[in-house]
Amino acid sequence: MTGENGGNGNHPPDLLGFAKATLGSNDAPIGPGAQTFDPRIPKRSIQGFVAADGLNPGDYFSQNFVLQMATAADEIAPWGSSMVLRDRQLRLFWPKESWLASTIYAMSSRNAAFRWKVDGPKSTVQAAQELLKNANFGRGWAHFISQLSIDFYTQDNGCFIEMIREYDSPKSAVIGIAHLDSGRCQRTADPEYPVIFTDRKGVRHKLGWWQVIPIAEMPSAIQTLNGIGFCAVSRSLRASQIIRDISIYQNEKVSGRFNRAIHFVSGPTTSQIADALTKQGARADEAGLIRYTQPLLIASVDPTRPVTVATVALASLPDGFDMEQTLKWYVANLALAFGADFQDLAPLPGGNLGTASQSETLARKSSGKGPALFQSIISHAINAEGILPRNVLFSFEEDDFQEQLQLATIRKLRADARSVSIHSGEIDAKTARDLAVLAGDMLDTQRDALDAQETANAAATTDPNATLPTGPAPAETPAPRDITASTSAPAPMPGGHASTPMTTGPRKRGNNAANP
Repeated sequence: MTGENGGNGNHPPDLLGFAKATLGSNDAPIGPGAQTFDPRIPKRSIQGFVAADGLNPGDYFSQNFVLQMATAADEIAPWGSSMVLRDRQLRLFWPKESWLASTIYAMSSRNAAFRWKVDGPKSTVQAAQELLKNANFGRGWAHFISQLSIDFYTQDNGCFIEMIREYDSPKSAVIGIAHLDSGRCQRTADPEYPVIFTDRKGVRHKLGWWQVIPIAEMPSAIQTLNGIGFCAVSRSLRASQIIRDISIYQNEKVSGRFNRAIHFVSGPTTSQIADALTKQGARADEAGLIRYTQPLLIASVDPTRPVTVATVALASLPDGFDMEQTLKWYVANLALAFGADFQDLAPLPGGNLGTASQSETLARKSSGKGPALFQSIISHAINAEGILPRNVLFSFEEDDFQEQLQLATIRKLRADARSVSIHSGEIDAKTARDLAVLAGDMLDTQRDALDAQETANAAATTDPNATLPTGPAPAETPAPRDITASTSAPAPMPGGHASTPMTTGPRKRGNNAANP
């Protein structure tokens, strides 16, 4: 099959040039074991690569982030203002919450594992496959999609694809594609130059529509935001912050040497208690106690002043707190935010949420939101944004099996309903087939073939000399016919008596032994 996509005029018009530019002018082998790094591609890229001997390991954080971020997640800028700062804070936050980080991994690895294909002329398909397989400067498709997915789910700015062309022209063939760091991409209001990219050397590049593809999940309808979205991490941020804080509290409660409460004590003086705490800390250091220290003991120094204590807890979980219930609803929140099924992130817990019917309901609600949306966005970017020529079509082979099961179930229900209507006499078989075509359960060609077969069978039962047509559907066998009755009167037997009628079996028509 050859896919044809009109696109928006962004496709390389020179198909032969596309194949030559992508495969190279030499006769290097293609496929497993072939060299996947093309030195032309980094030179044509705008990402500003630095030689290994001149690389500063701290460049990324020193230029783009403030390192005083221990409490950055609690001070994340509100959505819609300071979007650059907000995305930086989101990048620092999500690795600190293990459930959220694991969900991002699950979604990214799922996207990278989707199978795909390219349909079209053989030579162009071969070039297109090599282009996609060697994405990200030869690191491969899985590496490319994983990086896109991380930005897609964690950055309101979205993710960006660089189209590396042989020449700086929209008519030039694409020789490579690569992921662009979302934190270095600034969206503009100019459709001709939609993105400004700042490379690692600090040089700003104005990228044309033929050089970059901006992508955002849930893009904003606010015009002045220039297509910035509302990513999955933003949608689950408040719940993730709460779970992160609970995890820190539990960790510190069992592993820290901090003051967990204030004790109001009468009897010893404040200086006596402070001295005792200092001595206890020194003894703990000498003993190598890091996570835990023994309770502090102070003997009463004045028998006439009895010791009394009133305690005020500095940090504690609410009364009646249930960690299992909290995690259950947190996973449900993550599933909603990422367009996934609960069971994609965690096993179904016991109780009402684990019943079969509710499990199917969760699956139906998630169908088409997560995997189908990502596949649709990437397919459009590759087919319609100028990466591949018009005469080839990229598509994912991975289908939504849950959706297929639902469609099959619905079709069976409709077929059963039509069968009941036929047996009740409400409709005949031909009308049932017409209804099946209208519902999309049968092809027009199938219906026409069955209608023709039925008409031929009906004609055969009335015209013995009719020839049954051959078709995709088997012909019905007419019932044996009784030929005792004749259109002419029986000839009289000698002696004036009429002949006795004789009953025979089915009569064969001519030499066509295949037809009864």
